[in-house]
Parts: sequence; structure tokens; C-alpha cells
Amino acid sequence: MTLERRTFEAVLGPLQEIIDKSARARDAAARNIQREQQQAGLSTADRSCFKLRRKLCEQANGAVLYLAAHVRTGTDADENSSVATKEYTLRLESIGALAAAGSQEEVLAEVALLKGLPIMMNSKRVASLPPLLSTFRDERALYWVFTGRTLCTVQQMAAHAHLDEPSVTFVLACVVAAVNALHAQRVLLRSVAAPLLMVDDAGYVVVVDFRQSRKLEGEWSYSMAGLPQYLAPEQVRGAGHSFPVDWWALGVLLYEMTCGVLPFHCSDVPDQRDSAEVDELAVARNILKHSEDSLDFDGCQASEMMQGLIRALLAPDPQQRLGTEGSGAVEDSEVLLGVNWSQINGGQAQSPLAPRVADVIRASSTSAGRNARPSVGVEVQEPNFEKPASNTEWLKKDFSFGSSADSN
Repeated sequence: MTLERRTFEAVLGPLQEIIDKSARARDAAARNIQREQQQAGLSTADRSCFKLRRKLCEQANGAVLYLAAHVRTGTDADENSSVATKEYTLRLESIGALAAAGSQEEVLAEVALLKGLPIMMNSKRVASLPPLLSTFRDERALYWVFTGRTLCTVQQMAAHAHLDEPSVTFVLACVVAAVNALHAQRVLLRSVAAPLLMVDDAGYVVVVDFRQSRKLEGEWSYSMAGLPQYLAPEQVRGAGHSFPVDWWALGVLLYEMTCGVLPFHCSDVPDQRDSAEVDELAVARNILKHSEDSLDFDGCQASEMMQGLIRALLAPDPQQRLGTEGSGAVEDSEVLLGVNWSQINGGQAQSPLAPRVADVIRASSTSAGRNARPSVGVEVQEPNFEKPASNTEWLKKDFSFGSSADSN
């Protein structure tokens, strides 16, 4: 079908005007990012500007997340104070480990995606997608600075605090808002997983891991990207996959939160929350054997509505999976009726998780003993990454974002 320009403009308006409007929106979004970086004092940030307040988690890809304080002094500080401090989520990664794993292209693709996402979204903010404000590096590590104070993972939250159905529903709403916003920009997430999703100080579930994400323009992806327990059947088969895999992973997450165990775990490994203990082949076999009627909800604290939603998200056939026909189908599910999506996207909804975050922090600090959260002003120790033996020229051109500081 061919649409003539005259017909197009009769329906949608002058083509050049639409193109110009889109360009103006992208330019405005880019200026907003630059302005936010400058206002935060991150345009010249380096490692010396940050004090690590709390270690949050170690991720499967080797990244370590911290709550870190950015200290601004002198002319860089707020005009009403000689020293100004604000906390951010700081991700650290070993350059040597990334090079050894051959992850150079993935790193640069993640930076490019995060740099472009606010522009793609025309500066529209979604609370579950905190912007990347800055990246910088030194001779051993890469540093990623995200807006907001994340305090624990969803996995840590579920392990230390019972999540009732209203709490699980709020997690669901946060993830749906993030996935919807990304899918609208043709971005496949592939990091919907309890160990990768973070909880911030307002009790919102947020995404700060885009290492496995990819922008799709109609094509299929064939990479085995994601944690083994959350892979969809089409990923395991290597038959090509697309956006429905994010909805499948959401179904796995919901089952895990309501039943306390992953749906495709192996019976000989009772607790598979630690991905290092996973028998990947056994998990893959269980995923491929799955049918909608094979889910076991005995002992699960899930309502009939929640069980129905999980079954619909875990439909083995991606064409039959809830969300495949459009994200609105998930938003309109019975479980999410009454959710104010404007408030969820804007970070204005009150989270039932917020009071639980402090309990998780106390529990993890008690179990950590001497590694408990230090007093204000005391910095926790960062990993002792080895200096990379290989060439790091691949980082110089495309990694730095929002910071002119680059010590190597």
C-alpha cells in the first residue's frame, strides 16, 4: 500500500512541519539532559567526587552497585553552601573483566541506548526509568551515575520482607510502566528479573541495567540474553524472539514474588535465587516442558486474579501471550484495575514498599556485621579491580557521557 504525500498531509498535516517538530523536540530533550548534568555538577565528575555510602548488590555480569554521595565544593557547590552533597546510584564495572569477557560492544551499545533514551522519549520521564546522568572511567573501572537513591534489589526485598498482594501489584505496575515506555520506543528490555530490578527510597521499582537491551526495528533477536530462569521458550529454542519475552519474564517475576520460588526451578536445588547455583540445562528443559496448566500454585499467596494474570503472561506460545497484542492488554488486566498510571509514571503514587525498605536495610546490615552501613562521612571500600592488560582505546570515543573527566 502506497500513501501519497498529499493524502498523508491531508490527514496528519504538512510533512515538513511534522519533521521539524520532531527535530525541535529532540533538540529540547538533548538540552534538558545537558542542563540537568550541569546543575548536578556532573559535567566534570570523576571518582574523587564520590563517596561510597552503601554497597547495594553484585550483579550477574560482575557490576557492583553502590549508593554514593556526590560532593560538590567551591564554585561547583550550591550558592548557599560551601559543600553540597547529593546521593546517586553508582554502578562500577571492571574494565579488565569486561575486556576478558568480550563485552566491549555491549558496553558501548548500553551507553548509546541510555544516552538516546531521553531524546527518543522527548524528555518524558517515567519514574521506573531513572536517567543516566553521567559516565566516566579511570584506569581500572567504568562508572555509571543514575538519578535517584536505590537501596536494594527486588530479590533482597522479597527475601527480607513478606510481600502481600498490594505490594506485588505495585511492583507489577512499576515494571509495566517501564516496559510500556521502552516498547513504545522499540526497545526490548530483557532485564525483568528480581536480582536486576532495584527499589529506590520512595519504594519504586526502577531499571538501571540495560546491558541486554536492544532497539528492534521489526527484526528478530536470536541472542540468549537474560538470566536463565527468566528466559522464554522461544529464547531457549533459539527460534528468534521479540517484545513478548519481556512479558514472559514479568510472569516469572510475579510467580517468584507470590510463591517464593521460581516457576522452573530444579527440585534438587531448593533455593535458586543465587544464579551461580542454577543448573541451566535443567531449567531450560523445564521451561520447554511448560504448559499453561502445569503451573503449581499450591501454597502460593496469590488471588485467583493474580494466578490468571501469571498464567496469561506465561503462555508458552508468544502469539497467545498477554501483552503481545499491545501493552494495553496488561494495563487493563483485572489485577491492575484502578491503577492511576499518570501517578505511577510521575512517581506520585504512594508505594506500599516504602516502609519495607528500611526493614530490608536493617536486616542486611545486621547480617553484614562489620560490613554494615557506616556512619555518615565514612566511605565503604570499593572492589579492588585489576588494571586491564589489554588495550582500552575502545572506551575513549564513546563511553564518556556528561563528564569531561577521563583519567586514561
